[in-house]
Amino acid sequence: MQSCDKLISKLRADFTEVEFEEAERFGWRSKDGVVTYVADGNGLLLLHELAHALLGHEDYTRDVELVRMEAEAWGKVREVLAPKYGVNYDEEWVEKQLDTYREWIDKRSRCPKCDYTGWQMDVGGYRCPLCLGEWGVGPDQMKQVYRKKNKHPR
Repeated sequence: MQSCDKLISKLRADFTEVEFEEAERFGWRSKDGVVTYVADGNGLLLLHELAHALLGHEDYTRDVELVRMEAEAWGKVREVLAPKYGVNYDEEWVEKQLDTYREWIDKRSRCPKCDYTGWQMDVGGYRCPLCLGEWGVGPDQMKQVYRKKNKHPR
């Protein structure tokens, strides 16, 4: 896969409305319009973060929104950015990337009491439709999933 160091100058010239900043990990900071990238990292990931910027992705309130945004960004890379910049789009590799988000949601949404899949009530909380348990989750998808049981409403 093409590295970022060969791609970044082209992207900076073509997308002057987006700021590109070298960092320790790839990301899109919608608040300040910055795409972060790893200089010797994967060019496909750089295009993916740029796609978030081009699609106007901002914060999400539901976990499924995050997965939708991730899939949309990868679609933009596949359909527009990868062909334009000559970066090989590896469908299998991308699906593995998306699987990490799917697995993250699955872990977060499992009731710590009965292991049934719950419903997200807000950005940090779920409720189980089976046992009526409630639990909180952390906001960062880059960190380990934790679930904290709340008192049952009944």
